[in-house]
Amino acid sequence: MTVQPLRSGDPPAVGPYRLAGRLGVGGQGTVYLAYDAAGSQVAVKVPHRGRGEAGRRRLRHEFEVLRRVSGFCTARLLDADMTGGLPYLVTEYVAGPSLFALIRESGPRGGTELERLAIATATALAAIHRAGIVHGDVKPQNILLGADGPRIIDFSVAHDAATVTGGSAPVGTPAFMAPEQLSGGGAGVAADVFAWGATMVYAATGAYPFGGGASAEVLYRVLHTEPDLGALEGALRTLVASCLAKDPARRPSAQDLVHHIMDQGRDDSPTLAVPRQGGGFPAPVQAARRARPYLVAAAVAVLVVAGVLAWLLRPGGEPPAVVRPPAYAEEARRQAETAFETVHGFDYRTLDADYKRVRENVYGRAGQELAAQLVKDAPWIRKNKAVRTGVPGGSGIVVASADRVAVLVYGEVTLTTGGKNPQHAFRPQVMEMLLVGDVWRLEHIWPRAPEPDSVEQAEGEWPADSARAMMSAAGAARAVGFDESSDATRATLLALGTDGTLTRLTVVRTGTAFTVESRKNLTPG
Repeated sequence: MTVQPLRSGDPPAVGPYRLAGRLGVGGQGTVYLAYDAAGSQVAVKVPHRGRGEAGRRRLRHEFEVLRRVSGFCTARLLDADMTGGLPYLVTEYVAGPSLFALIRESGPRGGTELERLAIATATALAAIHRAGIVHGDVKPQNILLGADGPRIIDFSVAHDAATVTGGSAPVGTPAFMAPEQLSGGGAGVAADVFAWGATMVYAATGAYPFGGGASAEVLYRVLHTEPDLGALEGALRTLVASCLAKDPARRPSAQDLVHHIMDQGRDDSPTLAVPRQGGGFPAPVQAARRARPYLVAAAVAVLVVAGVLAWLLRPGGEPPAVVRPPAYAEEARRQAETAFETVHGFDYRTLDADYKRVRENVYGRAGQELAAQLVKDAPWIRKNKAVRTGVPGGSGIVVASADRVAVLVYGEVTLTTGGKNPQHAFRPQVMEMLLVGDVWRLEHIWPRAPEPDSVEQAEGEWPADSARAMMSAAGAARAVGFDESSDATRATLLALGTDGTLTRLTVVRTGTAFTVESRKNLTPG
């Protein structure tokens, strides 16, 4: 997992655990890398500030779930404290990338290594279901590739398999949510199997089975269109197709997945139901199967898991041809430009609505500070009949991970008072966008004064390899963002200097080096 530096508001320690960095931020809390009293690395999760008793209940629920799940399939539970001022949950630290990060940086998997990934993750999911738990958020970001095999993590939305009810708002990641979750049927073990199938498509192709784009578009395709299985082939393609059936009753169980993957290539392997084109589904074909105790299958799978990481992380040779930022970062970029308009816009006639817009669209402390500043300035704004607009001119992605993206946005801010005397200002700003639920929201704006953050220090799942080399070719800068990119030989970048100037550069590959082909100063005057 990528470790990011602690922020100014982070505590130096939680209970007896000394914090060393951030591992990730999700909808329910923040996960830190920490050291215990013996100096061993652990992962510590705390709820978001302001969640109060609700955050404590959610963390206690996750604690109870982890107590029931076998340690071989997830990050093992080590400690917890739900009674202190700051509740926390401690698990073992899995020192490895997420499946999401691996595919983004090194490309899709195939052949035997994909089969090994499939059997390892299916076995882990079967163990979770055997404990009577529905994970509820199986996806590449929640699969860590440890030295001893994959682990499924983050049980923050998990629930008891015996208490699945419909009617509540669906919870999960759109690209991996099953149709029944969207139609009010609730998420049972079959929804986890659907998400596992979507995860295998991503591992094999680097794309989502129902495409990307806005959440509403993805959810429509989940409900009404057939999945795109891309390069998946053979028995695994058939198995994954059955997992993505619209009807949960037509999907195999997680235990069936283990059996079928292990049976690939056998003449007596069972036949699975596969969705027909057009949305119809045949009745499952029941095949005779020799009785296999669960522990026997799990024991064999553990032998397979032992070699998974060596296959997944073997040297990959040349970097991937395409170095453009991932699709989720592009969505964060669009929302950052919208945030630029929100942050810089107000009108003396609509201050109440402007205040509400800031509170709804800017997350956490940044939203509180911006709203408080608007309240403070309100008398002056009304007295002078002031109107301010922010018009973004462009943006570039600096660094990206699954739940946080830093975007370099520039544009023009215009202030008028009394309907005249417009004053114009050029504003380049780095905005950090946080994924809250399914929406990217502004959480932090880098201060205008130079600070040590830069693309060289910033950590994330992107950029890597050629993309990072391209950005480094821009030279010394406070931040460098991808404006456009076509392949591994050419890219258009934005470079924000420590003096506040903004430059657009075209970087090209010459042999093994990257050089600046053209440079244009975007700063007015």
